[in-house]
Amino acid sequence: MPISQDIKKRLPWLIIAAVVFIYLIVNYFFDPEQTTWSPKCFWLQLTGYKCPGCGAQRFAYHLMHGDILGAVHYNYFVALLAPYLLLLLSGELIPSRRWRQYVHTHFVTKFYCLFYVVLYFLWWVLRNILGL
Repeated sequence: MPISQDIKKRLPWLIIAAVVFIYLIVNYFFDPEQTTWSPKCFWLQLTGYKCPGCGAQRFAYHLMHGDILGAVHYNYFVALLAPYLLLLLSGELIPSRRWRQYVHTHFVTKFYCLFYVVLYFLWWVLRNILGL
């Protein structure tokens, strides 16, 4: 049975969503602070400075357990980025052409891309200067 063009277009997004879903299930049951096999930040180990993603695993763990303030404590940037990424992912996975067009028209813009790139680098610098 041939795969439709629509599924072929969405396949990379479906794979990403499946990997994230599996990761979230594992992360729900195993606290990254308590496990030795949980991936550690290579940049932090190499330089002693936190990268913009440091704390993202602990963020996800605490968020999934309902501790929103605890989650935000680990990574403010992920707290700002996650809703945007979920919105973009919904624009690719929800099979509504109208929704996809709305997301792409209003949220996949130069402004948002530039905003998050600038925020990424600001967060990288500020979290190491301020010790966040």
